[in-house]
Amino acid sequence: MHSMMRVVDHGDVQEIELSTPFSRAAGVKISVFLTGDTLVDTGFPRAAPVIARLLDERRVRGSVVTHWHEDHSGNLAVLAARGVPIGLTDATAARLPETTRLPFYRWVFWGHAPAPPRFEPYCLPDELEVVPTPGHSDDHRAIWHPATATIFTGDLVLGVRVTAVLADENPRQSLDSVRRVLALEPVRIFDAHRGLIREPKGLLAAKIAWMEDTIGSIEHLIDQGLDDRPIRNRVLGREDSVGRISFGQTSKLNFVRAVRRTARTR
Repeated sequence: MHSMMRVVDHGDVQEIELSTPFSRAAGVKISVFLTGDTLVDTGFPRAAPVIARLLDERRVRGSVVTHWHEDHSGNLAVLAARGVPIGLTDATAARLPETTRLPFYRWVFWGHAPAPPRFEPYCLPDELEVVPTPGHSDDHRAIWHPATATIFTGDLVLGVRVTAVLADENPRQSLDSVRRVLALEPVRIFDAHRGLIREPKGLLAAKIAWMEDTIGSIEHLIDQGLDDRPIRNRVLGREDSVGRISFGQTSKLNFVRAVRRTARTR
């Protein structure tokens, strides 16, 4: 399946947009970013030839992975084969085998990853810092460049109203992580699916307000004794195309279930 690459020059950051025919039809892209000579994320498995070409054309001293999902970690084998050091956490490494046996809808978009390779660990250069941002996944982290107030947020932001989530996501943790990023007062966000977000503070504040209101509304209906589906319909609406295409694996219902599941720890 043919994958496409488009390079967007942001001056000190190069954005490499990756897509497949299926993702383009659905209006979905995934970007990796080259800041200095550090590659943030590796893209999805079907983009392996494109990432190999990128390594031929650009100097990449090392790569850092924001989280284990296949559209971010899918080309570790390509980098390892070239001897490029890779930075990831033990928590991310523990989840990588799951990228080799994906649900059907994710395989169609991104492809199965090969078995996790052996690689040389990468230590981030001094100008970059790791910011823990769990929620979308338990191992999720962002990469912060203090000198330019730039942050690479992986899948943390995406948009203000993100109603469909994976079964193991934790919206409460995501809310805390968005607050943590806003407290840094970033001037630029590079989002894996939206690319550059300029002047992001307003978007982050709006996302925090929406998440606080949505989680609070779900909690209120849980306390009233309603079941998950009626709560979903009242607060988030019925499932849309994402829920149907994924057979409920990425869904609004998962959002409600996650709020209920984590209620004991709030």
